[in-house]
Amino acid sequence: MEPALTDYMTNIVHPSFNNLQIEMYYDEELEALIAEKRKKNDEDTELYVFTKLLNIPLEQDIETEKSKLSSLTDEKAYDGIVSKYPLWPVMSHRTKINLTKYERQEFYYIIGVFENKYKMTNAIVNLSKEQVEQQRQMSIDLNLVTAKYLKLEEGKVAVYNRLIYQLLFEKKRPDEKFWNYKFDQSMLWKYSISGDIPILTIKIDRIDKVGIVKDIVQFMEYVKNRRVDIDIVIMIEGNKYSDKMYDYIRKALDRVTFLDYTRGNIYLLNEQNMTVEDRTLFDFVSKKIIEDVDTFLG
Repeated sequence: MEPALTDYMTNIVHPSFNNLQIEMYYDEELEALIAEKRKKNDEDTELYVFTKLLNIPLEQDIETEKSKLSSLTDEKAYDGIVSKYPLWPVMSHRTKINLTKYERQEFYYIIGVFENKYKMTNAIVNLSKEQVEQQRQMSIDLNLVTAKYLKLEEGKVAVYNRLIYQLLFEKKRPDEKFWNYKFDQSMLWKYSISGDIPILTIKIDRIDKVGIVKDIVQFMEYVKNRRVDIDIVIMIEGNKYSDKMYDYIRKALDRVTFLDYTRGNIYLLNEQNMTVEDRTLFDFVSKKIIEDVDTFLG
């Protein structure tokens, strides 16, 4: 895992920023890798992230930006004076499991985020296989309750969860077509979009596809019930029916009210009223773009 205090693209371009802001180390007593935000002053907020392998009683190698596979080589990347390797923020556990054809090994890779060290330490100390399995079952039960409450068709929960996973965790590959542009997050603000949370852009180019708005609203209801922060942008592509498509979807969205569980909303934009630079901006900032609405549900 690579902890970062910036968005993905900023981290790729300026990784040194996170090296200055984040301290990583292995806590032998807790048997966990820990990333700690360096405080600028006494009033600055704390932030801790930990990773831990659970249910693997094997010797492990660990790696941070200042130690490279420390148990194998016992050689530090940084000795306090000289940096021997590029210092790139990373939290890595490595171990080797040899299994026969019919053997099976189950383990859990746990990630936690906490606002102070006391809460983090308490959570790690109380971690157990039984507790994790109990939480997993609770998550399954919550999915079933949410699906029943929202009257979701069979299979939609799996589709929605996969889409949420893609928005939150999958990395977006850099595209050469953006290299000649200079974008800034503030360029989104005139559309009332902060840019602080993942953006899903759905493009609609045919009038017979406007009915997808019902599925988009249902997906957003599911997202909010799962306490996930996501913005959805519906982009009407320019053609002779653009205004009619916009009006139909606008009326449908005006009838929708979401419970204020999380941040995030549905925004409707018409390409005909946007500059080429702004259209390219949304291609750049969107974590995922759906151009064929028929693929939205699968």
